[in-house]
Amino acid sequence: PGRGGAPAALLHAADWIRSGEARGRTALVVTGDIAVYEQGPARPTGGAGVVAMLLADLNEFDDGGDAATTAVEVEGPGLRATYMEDAYDFYKPHHASEYAVVDGHHSNACYLRALDACYRAFAANYEHSPLGA
Repeated sequence: PGRGGAPAALLHAADWIRSGEARGRTALVVTGDIAVYEQGPARPTGGAGVVAMLLADLNEFDDGGDAATTAVEVEGPGLRATYMEDAYDFYKPHHASEYAVVDGHHSNACYLRALDACYRAFAANYEHSPLGA
């Protein structure tokens, strides 16, 4: 999955484990993206990346203390924040071309707006939660 699919896959896998349906099994989430740009200033920023995440219930998982663990908080009253914006900073208007149309400065501005909005929404959610009270 790409930009929106990766977080959704991670949270669905965490929910599956938390639900008890996993019954001691682990979940594997693999996500990646590739970017190819035509000749010009954006070309050097192209590339590919992939990450694989193995999720397990740490109460049922004995790794001998060797695992690098990160907690995924799936419970809690709304302790997540999302942001969406209809922006044409990166899009593929011509399906016959493998190259996207990119506006890097606009993309950076969109990213900063999203980061700010998510931080503010998360902080507000936290303040109204039992953890922030």
